[in-house]
Amino acid sequence: MTSLYIAPGFMVSALIGFFLVSLLLTSREGEMSLIIRLSMGWGVGTGLLSILFFFWMTIFQSSSLLPMVEAAVTLALGIFYFRSRGKWAPLPGAHSPATQESRAITLFAGVVSLFLLASAVYVFLVNLAILPHGRWDAWMIWSLRAKALSYFHDDWRMAFDPSYGWTHAGYPLLLPASMARVAIHYNLSGCLPMKVFEPIIPAITSFLFTFSVPALVFSFIFHLRGAALALAASAMLLSAQMICLQGSSLYADLPLAFYMLAAVGLAAIAMEGKKENGRTWALAGFCAGLAAWTKNEGMLFVLALIWAVVCASWLKGGFRRALPRLGMLALGLAPPVFTIIAFKIAIPAHNYLISANTVEMILAKALDPDRYLFILFGMVYEIFHYGGVIFAGYTLPAPALALMFLAAWGTRERALRQEPVMMIMLSLTAMLIGYTAVYIITPMGLQYQFTTSVARLITQVWPIFVMLVTLAARHGDGEGSAAAFTELADNGGEDG
Repeated sequence: MTSLYIAPGFMVSALIGFFLVSLLLTSREGEMSLIIRLSMGWGVGTGLLSILFFFWMTIFQSSSLLPMVEAAVTLALGIFYFRSRGKWAPLPGAHSPATQESRAITLFAGVVSLFLLASAVYVFLVNLAILPHGRWDAWMIWSLRAKALSYFHDDWRMAFDPSYGWTHAGYPLLLPASMARVAIHYNLSGCLPMKVFEPIIPAITSFLFTFSVPALVFSFIFHLRGAALALAASAMLLSAQMICLQGSSLYADLPLAFYMLAAVGLAAIAMEGKKENGRTWALAGFCAGLAAWTKNEGMLFVLALIWAVVCASWLKGGFRRALPRLGMLALGLAPPVFTIIAFKIAIPAHNYLISANTVEMILAKALDPDRYLFILFGMVYEIFHYGGVIFAGYTLPAPALALMFLAAWGTRERALRQEPVMMIMLSLTAMLIGYTAVYIITPMGLQYQFTTSVARLITQVWPIFVMLVTLAARHGDGEGSAAAFTELADNGGEDG
Protein backbone atom coordinates (compact mmCIF):
# COMPACT_ATOMS: atom_id res chain seq x y z
CA MET A 1 0.00 0.00 0.00
CA THR A 2 2.88 2.36 0.69
CA SER A 3 4.15 2.12 -2.88
CA LEU A 4 0.61 2.80 -4.16
CA TYR A 5 0.50 6.18 -2.42
CA ILE A 6 4.11 7.10 -3.19
CA ALA A 7 3.77 6.37 -6.91
CA PRO A 8 1.75 9.51 -7.90
CA GLY A 9 4.53 11.90 -6.91
CA PHE A 10 7.09 10.10 -9.07
CA MET A 11 4.68 9.51 -11.97
CA VAL A 12 3.76 13.19 -12.20
CA SER A 13 7.46 14.11 -12.40
CA ALA A 14 8.05 11.59 -15.18
CA LEU A 15 5.04 12.69 -17.23
CA ILE A 16 5.70 16.42 -16.95
CA GLY A 17 9.35 15.95 -17.80
CA PHE A 18 8.62 13.70 -20.78
CA PHE A 19 6.07 16.10 -22.25
CA LEU A 20 8.28 19.14 -21.72
CA VAL A 21 11.41 17.51 -23.15
CA SER A 22 9.43 16.15 -26.12
CA LEU A 23 8.05 19.61 -26.93
CA LEU A 24 11.46 21.28 -26.65
CA LEU A 25 13.38 18.62 -28.58
CA THR A 26 11.16 18.94 -31.64
CA SER A 27 12.11 21.15 -34.57
CA ARG A 28 11.13 21.57 -38.20
CA GLU A 29 13.65 18.87 -39.05
CA GLY A 30 12.02 16.27 -36.81
CA GLU A 31 11.58 14.91 -33.30
CA MET A 32 14.38 13.66 -31.06
CA SER A 33 14.53 9.92 -30.46
CA LEU A 34 12.16 8.45 -27.90
CA ILE A 35 14.96 6.97 -25.81
CA ILE A 36 16.51 10.40 -25.18
CA ARG A 37 13.17 11.84 -24.15
CA LEU A 38 12.45 8.91 -21.84
CA SER A 39 15.93 9.04 -20.26
CA MET A 40 15.70 12.76 -19.58
CA GLY A 41 12.03 13.02 -18.71
CA TRP A 42 11.93 12.04 -15.06
CA GLY A 43 15.00 14.11 -14.10
CA VAL A 44 13.84 17.24 -15.92
CA GLY A 45 10.33 16.89 -14.47
CA THR A 46 11.75 16.44 -10.98
CA GLY A 47 13.83 19.60 -11.33
CA LEU A 48 10.94 21.63 -12.72
CA LEU A 49 8.55 20.54 -9.98
CA SER A 50 11.13 21.31 -7.28
CA ILE A 51 11.14 24.90 -8.56
CA LEU A 52 7.35 24.96 -8.56
CA PHE A 53 7.37 23.53 -5.01
CA PHE A 54 9.71 26.27 -3.77
CA PHE A 55 7.74 29.19 -5.18
CA TRP A 56 4.36 27.68 -4.30
CA MET A 57 5.36 27.19 -0.67
CA THR A 58 6.96 30.64 -0.54
CA ILE A 59 3.89 32.42 -1.88
CA PHE A 60 0.97 30.39 -0.55
CA GLN A 61 2.48 28.72 2.57
CA SER A 62 0.30 25.66 2.03
CA SER A 63 0.66 22.38 0.15
CA SER A 64 -2.99 21.30 0.04
CA LEU A 65 -3.54 22.43 -3.57
CA LEU A 66 -0.06 21.67 -4.89
CA PRO A 67 -0.85 18.16 -6.24
CA MET A 68 -3.86 19.58 -8.08
CA VAL A 69 -1.68 22.28 -9.66
CA GLU A 70 0.85 19.66 -10.72
CA ALA A 71 -1.94 17.56 -12.25
CA ALA A 72 -3.18 20.62 -14.18
CA VAL A 73 0.32 21.32 -15.51
CA THR A 74 0.66 17.67 -16.54
CA LEU A 75 -2.67 17.76 -18.36
CA ALA A 76 -1.83 21.00 -20.18
CA LEU A 77 1.59 19.77 -21.35
CA GLY A 78 0.07 16.42 -22.34
CA ILE A 79 -2.56 18.13 -24.51
CA PHE A 80 0.11 20.21 -26.26
CA TYR A 81 2.26 17.13 -26.77
CA PHE A 82 -0.46 14.89 -28.22
CA ARG A 83 -1.77 17.68 -30.45
CA SER A 84 1.68 18.16 -31.96
CA ARG A 85 2.49 14.45 -32.09
CA GLY A 86 2.41 12.96 -35.55
CA LYS A 87 3.48 16.17 -37.27
CA TRP A 88 7.16 15.30 -36.97
CA ALA A 89 9.19 12.36 -38.17
CA PRO A 90 11.96 10.98 -35.92
CA LEU A 91 15.08 13.12 -36.11
CA PRO A 92 17.94 11.05 -37.58
CA GLY A 93 21.09 10.62 -35.54
CA ALA A 94 24.23 12.54 -36.32
CA HIS A 95 26.13 9.32 -37.09
CA SER A 96 26.33 8.23 -40.70
CA PRO A 97 23.38 6.03 -41.64
CA ALA A 98 25.78 4.00 -43.79
CA THR A 99 27.62 2.80 -40.70
CA GLN A 100 26.83 -0.85 -39.90
CA GLU A 101 28.51 -2.09 -36.72
CA SER A 102 29.33 -5.74 -36.53
CA ARG A 103 26.43 -7.64 -34.98
CA ALA A 104 28.85 -9.76 -32.98
CA ILE A 105 30.49 -6.67 -31.44
CA THR A 106 27.15 -5.05 -30.67
CA LEU A 107 25.87 -8.28 -29.12
CA PHE A 108 29.02 -8.66 -27.03
CA ALA A 109 28.82 -5.04 -25.84
CA GLY A 110 25.16 -5.56 -24.99
CA VAL A 111 25.83 -8.68 -22.93
CA VAL A 112 28.63 -6.93 -21.01
CA SER A 113 26.44 -3.87 -20.41
CA LEU A 114 23.54 -5.97 -19.12
CA PHE A 115 25.86 -7.93 -16.84
CA LEU A 116 27.37 -4.74 -15.40
CA LEU A 117 23.92 -3.20 -15.04
CA ALA A 118 22.62 -6.22 -13.14
CA SER A 119 25.73 -6.17 -10.93
CA ALA A 120 25.29 -2.46 -10.25
CA VAL A 121 21.62 -2.92 -9.29
CA TYR A 122 22.58 -5.79 -6.99
CA VAL A 123 25.33 -3.77 -5.29
CA PHE A 124 22.99 -0.78 -4.95
CA LEU A 125 20.26 -2.84 -3.28
CA VAL A 126 22.66 -4.72 -0.97
CA ASN A 127 24.27 -1.50 0.24
CA LEU A 128 20.87 0.08 0.67
CA ALA A 129 19.73 -2.89 2.76
CA ILE A 130 22.77 -2.43 5.00
CA LEU A 131 22.32 1.36 5.30
CA PRO A 132 18.67 2.09 4.44
CA HIS A 133 19.01 5.77 5.41
CA GLY A 134 22.21 6.27 3.46
CA ARG A 135 25.43 7.70 4.80
CA TRP A 136 26.15 10.82 6.83
CA ASP A 137 25.40 13.59 4.34
CA ALA A 138 22.24 11.83 3.17
CA TRP A 139 20.43 11.51 6.48
CA MET A 140 22.01 14.59 8.06
CA ILE A 141 21.35 17.03 5.21
CA TRP A 142 19.33 15.87 2.21
CA SER A 143 16.80 13.42 3.67
CA LEU A 144 16.43 15.25 6.97
CA ARG A 145 15.75 18.55 5.24
CA ALA A 146 13.24 16.87 2.93
CA LYS A 147 11.48 15.43 5.96
CA ALA A 148 11.44 18.86 7.61
CA LEU A 149 10.10 20.55 4.47
CA SER A 150 7.25 18.06 4.24
CA TYR A 151 6.48 18.40 7.96
CA PHE A 152 6.70 22.22 8.13
CA HIS A 153 5.03 22.71 4.76
CA ASP A 154 2.81 25.48 6.17
CA ASP A 155 5.95 27.45 7.09
CA TRP A 156 8.84 25.89 5.18
CA ARG A 157 11.39 28.33 6.63
CA MET A 158 11.11 26.41 9.89
CA ALA A 159 13.17 23.69 8.19
CA PHE A 160 16.15 26.07 8.27
CA ASP A 161 15.89 27.23 11.87
CA PRO A 162 19.52 27.46 13.12
CA SER A 163 18.48 26.23 16.58
CA TYR A 164 18.20 22.71 15.15
CA GLY A 165 21.93 22.65 14.60
CA TRP A 166 21.68 21.45 11.01
CA THR A 167 24.59 22.27 8.77
CA HIS A 168 24.76 23.81 5.30
CA ALA A 169 21.49 25.71 5.41
CA GLY A 170 22.47 27.38 2.15
CA TYR A 171 22.64 24.13 0.16
CA PRO A 172 20.33 24.22 -2.91
CA LEU A 173 16.95 22.58 -2.57
CA LEU A 174 16.28 20.47 -5.67
CA LEU A 175 16.78 17.14 -3.95
CA PRO A 176 15.06 17.93 -0.60
CA ALA A 177 12.19 19.75 -2.32
CA SER A 178 11.67 16.84 -4.72
CA MET A 179 11.46 14.31 -1.92
CA ALA A 180 9.26 16.60 0.19
CA ARG A 181 6.68 17.01 -2.59
CA VAL A 182 6.53 13.21 -3.04
CA ALA A 183 5.89 12.90 0.70
CA ILE A 184 3.12 15.50 0.45
CA HIS A 185 1.53 13.51 -2.39
CA TYR A 186 1.82 10.42 -0.20
CA ASN A 187 0.08 12.03 2.76
CA LEU A 188 -2.70 13.63 0.74
CA SER A 189 -3.44 10.61 -1.46
CA GLY A 190 -3.35 8.30 1.55
CA CYS A 191 -5.53 10.66 3.63
CA LEU A 192 -3.16 10.10 6.54
CA PRO A 193 -3.91 11.89 9.81
CA MET A 194 -0.20 12.52 10.49
CA LYS A 195 2.60 13.97 8.38
CA VAL A 196 4.63 10.92 7.40
CA PHE A 197 7.93 10.79 5.53
CA GLU A 198 8.62 7.25 4.35
CA PRO A 199 12.34 6.25 4.19
CA ILE A 200 11.67 4.59 0.85
CA ILE A 201 11.24 8.02 -0.80
CA PRO A 202 14.99 8.93 -0.73
CA ALA A 203 15.84 5.36 -1.78
CA ILE A 204 13.58 5.44 -4.85
CA THR A 205 14.75 8.94 -5.75
CA SER A 206 18.39 7.92 -5.58
CA PHE A 207 17.75 4.69 -7.52
CA LEU A 208 16.04 6.56 -10.34
CA PHE A 209 18.79 9.18 -10.59
CA THR A 210 21.58 6.59 -10.36
CA PHE A 211 20.33 4.42 -13.20
CA SER A 212 19.07 7.32 -15.29
CA VAL A 213 22.73 8.29 -15.78
CA PRO A 214 23.77 5.16 -17.78
CA ALA A 215 20.46 5.35 -19.67
CA LEU A 216 21.24 8.96 -20.59
CA VAL A 217 24.79 8.11 -21.69
CA PHE A 218 23.43 5.28 -23.84
CA SER A 219 20.73 7.44 -25.42
CA PHE A 220 23.07 10.32 -26.30
CA ILE A 221 25.78 8.11 -27.78
CA PHE A 222 23.21 5.97 -29.61
CA HIS A 223 21.89 9.12 -31.28
CA LEU A 224 25.36 10.46 -32.12
CA ARG A 225 27.45 7.33 -32.76
CA GLY A 226 25.24 4.25 -33.02
CA ALA A 227 24.40 1.15 -31.00
CA ALA A 228 27.82 -0.47 -30.48
CA LEU A 229 29.46 2.65 -29.07
CA ALA A 230 26.35 3.41 -27.00
CA LEU A 231 26.50 -0.02 -25.36
CA ALA A 232 30.25 0.34 -24.84
CA ALA A 233 29.70 3.75 -23.23
CA SER A 234 27.13 2.40 -20.77
CA ALA A 235 29.47 -0.49 -19.95
CA MET A 236 32.36 1.92 -19.33
CA LEU A 237 30.19 4.05 -17.09
CA LEU A 238 29.00 1.09 -15.01
CA SER A 239 32.53 -0.33 -14.75
CA ALA A 240 33.11 2.28 -12.03
CA GLN A 241 31.86 0.66 -8.84
CA MET A 242 31.68 4.07 -7.21
CA ILE A 243 28.60 4.91 -9.27
CA CYS A 244 26.34 2.41 -7.50
CA LEU A 245 28.13 2.90 -4.15
CA GLN A 246 27.59 6.66 -4.22
CA GLY A 247 24.04 6.15 -5.39
CA SER A 248 23.20 3.72 -2.58
CA SER A 249 24.67 6.21 -0.10
CA LEU A 250 21.77 8.52 -1.14
CA TYR A 251 24.14 11.42 -1.79
CA ALA A 252 23.39 14.30 -4.17
CA ASP A 253 26.35 13.57 -6.46
CA LEU A 254 24.48 11.28 -8.87
CA PRO A 255 21.58 13.75 -9.32
CA LEU A 256 24.21 16.41 -9.98
CA ALA A 257 26.00 14.13 -12.46
CA PHE A 258 22.68 13.51 -14.23
CA TYR A 259 22.00 17.20 -14.86
CA MET A 260 25.61 17.93 -15.83
CA LEU A 261 25.57 15.05 -18.30
CA ALA A 262 22.19 16.13 -19.70
CA ALA A 263 23.48 19.66 -20.34
CA VAL A 264 26.69 18.46 -22.00
CA GLY A 265 24.91 15.81 -24.07
CA LEU A 266 22.32 18.25 -25.38
CA ALA A 267 25.07 20.74 -26.22
CA ALA A 268 26.92 18.00 -28.14
CA ILE A 269 23.76 17.08 -30.08
CA ALA A 270 23.12 20.74 -30.90
CA MET A 271 26.71 21.19 -32.10
CA GLU A 272 26.59 18.14 -34.38
CA GLY A 273 23.15 18.97 -35.76
CA LYS A 274 22.79 20.14 -39.34
CA LYS A 275 20.98 23.28 -38.24
CA GLU A 276 21.03 25.31 -35.04
CA ASN A 277 18.12 24.46 -32.75
CA GLY A 278 17.67 27.12 -30.10
CA ARG A 279 15.31 25.00 -28.01
CA THR A 280 17.95 22.28 -27.61
CA TRP A 281 20.37 24.92 -26.33
CA ALA A 282 17.71 26.31 -24.00
CA LEU A 283 17.04 22.85 -22.56
CA ALA A 284 20.79 22.38 -22.10
CA GLY A 285 20.89 25.65 -20.18
CA PHE A 286 17.91 24.59 -18.08
CA CYS A 287 19.63 21.31 -17.16
CA ALA A 288 22.82 23.19 -16.26
CA GLY A 289 20.75 25.47 -14.06
CA LEU A 290 19.16 22.44 -12.38
CA ALA A 291 22.70 21.21 -11.62
CA ALA A 292 23.32 24.49 -9.77
CA TRP A 293 19.95 24.05 -7.99
CA THR A 294 21.11 20.56 -6.90
CA LYS A 295 24.50 21.24 -5.33
CA ASN A 296 27.03 24.07 -5.03
CA GLU A 297 29.39 22.34 -7.45
CA GLY A 298 26.66 22.83 -10.06
CA MET A 299 27.29 26.58 -9.95
CA LEU A 300 30.89 25.88 -10.93
CA PHE A 301 29.59 23.67 -13.75
CA VAL A 302 27.39 26.48 -15.12
CA LEU A 303 30.46 28.70 -15.47
CA ALA A 304 32.50 25.82 -16.93
CA LEU A 305 29.81 25.02 -19.53
CA ILE A 306 29.41 28.65 -20.61
CA TRP A 307 33.18 29.00 -20.95
CA ALA A 308 33.46 25.75 -22.92
CA VAL A 309 30.57 26.52 -25.30
CA VAL A 310 31.80 30.06 -26.00
CA CYS A 311 35.40 28.94 -26.63
CA ALA A 312 34.51 25.92 -28.80
CA SER A 313 31.95 27.91 -30.80
CA TRP A 314 34.32 30.84 -31.27
CA LEU A 315 37.16 28.61 -32.45
CA LYS A 316 34.88 27.03 -35.07
CA GLY A 317 32.86 29.99 -36.25
CA GLY A 318 33.65 33.15 -34.32
CA PHE A 319 31.36 35.17 -32.07
CA ARG A 320 28.55 35.10 -34.63
CA ARG A 321 28.28 31.41 -33.86
CA ALA A 322 28.85 31.73 -30.12
CA LEU A 323 26.44 34.57 -29.30
CA PRO A 324 23.13 32.91 -30.37
CA ARG A 325 24.07 29.76 -28.48
CA LEU A 326 25.00 31.75 -25.40
CA GLY A 327 21.72 33.63 -25.60
CA MET A 328 19.64 30.44 -25.68
CA LEU A 329 21.73 28.91 -22.89
CA ALA A 330 21.04 32.01 -20.81
CA LEU A 331 17.31 31.71 -21.56
CA GLY A 332 17.27 28.16 -20.24
CA LEU A 333 19.42 29.06 -17.25
CA ALA A 334 17.11 31.89 -16.20
CA PRO A 335 14.41 29.94 -14.26
CA PRO A 336 16.80 27.88 -12.07
CA VAL A 337 19.16 30.83 -11.51
CA PHE A 338 16.24 33.07 -10.52
CA THR A 339 15.10 30.32 -8.13
CA ILE A 340 18.56 30.10 -6.55
CA ILE A 341 18.68 33.88 -6.08
CA ALA A 342 15.21 33.86 -4.50
CA PHE A 343 16.27 31.03 -2.18
CA LYS A 344 19.46 32.82 -1.12
CA ILE A 345 17.41 35.94 -0.34
CA ALA A 346 14.82 33.97 1.61
CA ILE A 347 17.41 31.91 3.52
CA PRO A 348 20.58 33.99 3.90
CA ALA A 349 23.36 31.58 4.84
CA HIS A 350 27.12 31.92 4.98
CA ASN A 351 29.40 29.93 2.72
CA TYR A 352 32.21 28.48 4.81
CA LEU A 353 34.74 29.19 2.06
CA ILE A 354 34.04 32.89 2.56
CA SER A 355 32.95 33.22 6.19
CA ALA A 356 35.83 31.13 7.61
CA ASN A 357 38.51 32.66 5.38
CA THR A 358 40.32 35.96 5.21
CA VAL A 359 42.29 37.48 2.35
CA GLU A 360 45.53 36.84 4.22
CA MET A 361 44.63 33.19 4.79
CA ILE A 362 43.71 32.68 1.14
CA LEU A 363 46.95 34.28 -0.08
CA ALA A 364 49.03 32.20 2.31
CA LYS A 365 47.42 28.99 1.08
CA ALA A 366 47.60 30.03 -2.57
CA LEU A 367 51.37 30.59 -2.23
CA ASP A 368 52.03 27.28 -0.48
CA PRO A 369 53.57 24.85 -3.03
CA ASP A 370 53.02 21.87 -0.74
CA ARG A 371 49.24 22.22 -1.11
CA TYR A 372 49.53 22.10 -4.90
CA LEU A 373 51.75 19.02 -4.81
CA PHE A 374 49.42 17.23 -2.38
CA ILE A 375 46.38 17.96 -4.56
CA LEU A 376 48.16 17.09 -7.81
CA PHE A 377 49.50 13.72 -6.68
CA GLY A 378 46.35 12.95 -4.72
CA MET A 379 44.10 13.71 -7.70
CA VAL A 380 46.17 11.61 -10.10
CA TYR A 381 46.22 8.71 -7.62
CA GLU A 382 42.46 8.87 -7.01
CA ILE A 383 41.59 9.15 -10.71
CA PHE A 384 43.57 6.03 -11.60
CA HIS A 385 42.21 4.12 -8.60
CA TYR A 386 38.61 5.16 -9.22
CA GLY A 387 36.09 2.35 -9.41
CA GLY A 388 37.05 -0.38 -11.80
CA VAL A 389 36.43 -4.06 -12.30
CA ILE A 390 37.96 -6.69 -10.03
CA PHE A 391 39.72 -9.33 -12.11
CA ALA A 392 41.87 -12.13 -10.65
CA GLY A 393 42.18 -10.25 -7.38
CA TYR A 394 43.24 -6.98 -9.03
CA THR A 395 41.16 -3.87 -9.52
CA LEU A 396 41.33 -2.43 -13.03
CA PRO A 397 40.73 1.34 -12.71
CA ALA A 398 37.72 2.58 -14.65
CA PRO A 399 39.54 5.54 -16.31
CA ALA A 400 42.34 3.22 -17.44
CA LEU A 401 39.76 0.81 -18.90
CA ALA A 402 38.15 3.69 -20.78
CA LEU A 403 41.48 4.81 -22.26
CA MET A 404 42.34 1.19 -23.16
CA PHE A 405 39.01 0.95 -24.95
CA LEU A 406 39.72 4.13 -26.91
CA ALA A 407 43.17 2.85 -27.88
CA ALA A 408 41.74 -0.50 -29.05
CA TRP A 409 38.77 0.99 -30.89
CA GLY A 410 40.76 3.81 -32.46
CA THR A 411 40.22 7.56 -32.43
CA ARG A 412 38.32 9.46 -35.04
CA GLU A 413 40.39 11.44 -37.52
CA ARG A 414 41.06 14.92 -36.12
CA ALA A 415 39.09 14.02 -33.01
CA LEU A 416 40.38 16.98 -31.02
CA ARG A 417 39.03 19.34 -33.67
CA GLN A 418 35.46 18.12 -33.24
CA GLU A 419 33.39 20.86 -31.69
CA PRO A 420 31.65 18.62 -29.10
CA VAL A 421 34.96 17.04 -28.09
CA MET A 422 36.53 20.47 -27.65
CA MET A 423 33.54 21.64 -25.62
CA ILE A 424 33.63 18.63 -23.28
CA MET A 425 37.41 18.81 -22.82
CA LEU A 426 37.21 22.51 -21.96
CA SER A 427 34.35 21.95 -19.50
CA LEU A 428 36.16 19.06 -17.79
CA THR A 429 39.35 21.11 -17.55
CA ALA A 430 37.45 24.03 -16.04
CA MET A 431 35.76 21.73 -13.51
CA LEU A 432 39.10 20.23 -12.41
CA ILE A 433 40.61 23.71 -12.07
CA GLY A 434 37.61 24.78 -9.98
CA TYR A 435 37.84 21.73 -7.73
CA THR A 436 41.56 22.40 -7.24
CA ALA A 437 40.95 26.06 -6.38
CA VAL A 438 38.46 25.09 -3.67
CA TYR A 439 40.93 22.61 -2.18
CA ILE A 440 43.63 25.29 -2.22
CA ILE A 441 41.64 27.85 -0.24
CA THR A 442 39.55 25.58 1.98
CA PRO A 443 39.62 26.61 5.65
CA MET A 444 39.16 22.97 6.67
CA GLY A 445 42.00 20.51 7.00
CA LEU A 446 43.18 19.81 3.46
CA GLN A 447 43.88 16.11 3.95
CA TYR A 448 40.54 15.47 5.65
CA GLN A 449 38.47 17.36 3.08
CA PHE A 450 40.36 15.86 0.15
CA THR A 451 40.10 12.24 1.26
CA THR A 452 36.41 12.53 2.16
CA SER A 453 35.29 14.28 -1.02
CA VAL A 454 37.57 13.56 -3.98
CA ALA A 455 35.85 10.31 -5.01
CA ARG A 456 32.51 12.10 -5.04
CA LEU A 457 33.90 14.88 -7.22
CA ILE A 458 35.23 12.35 -9.72
CA THR A 459 31.80 10.68 -9.74
CA GLN A 460 30.24 13.99 -10.75
CA VAL A 461 32.34 14.25 -13.93
CA TRP A 462 32.84 10.54 -14.71
CA PRO A 463 29.78 10.30 -17.05
CA ILE A 464 31.02 13.35 -18.98
CA PHE A 465 34.46 11.76 -19.35
CA VAL A 466 32.86 8.57 -20.69
CA MET A 467 30.97 10.65 -23.22
CA LEU A 468 34.21 12.36 -24.24
CA VAL A 469 35.91 9.01 -24.87
CA THR A 470 33.07 7.66 -27.01
CA LEU A 471 32.67 10.86 -29.01
CA ALA A 472 36.38 10.76 -29.82
CA ALA A 473 36.19 7.12 -31.03
CA ARG A 474 36.15 6.55 -34.75
CA HIS A 475 32.99 5.49 -36.53
CA GLY A 476 31.30 5.37 -39.92
CA ASP A 477 32.49 5.70 -43.50
CA GLY A 478 34.99 2.90 -43.20
CA GLU A 479 36.13 4.01 -39.78
CA GLY A 480 33.36 2.32 -37.83
CA SER A 481 33.67 0.13 -34.80
CA ALA A 482 33.33 -3.04 -36.81
CA ALA A 483 36.18 -2.01 -39.09
CA ALA A 484 38.35 -1.14 -36.12
CA PHE A 485 37.79 -4.47 -34.38
CA THR A 486 38.17 -6.43 -37.62
CA GLU A 487 41.52 -4.75 -38.19
CA LEU A 488 42.60 -5.56 -34.63
CA ALA A 489 41.46 -9.16 -34.97
CA ASP A 490 43.31 -9.58 -38.28
CA ASN A 491 46.49 -8.15 -36.83
CA GLY A 492 46.17 -10.36 -33.79
CA GLY A 493 45.66 -13.41 -35.97
CA GLU A 494 48.76 -12.66 -38.03
CA ASP A 495 50.85 -12.08 -34.95
CA GLY A 496 49.63 -15.33 -33.43
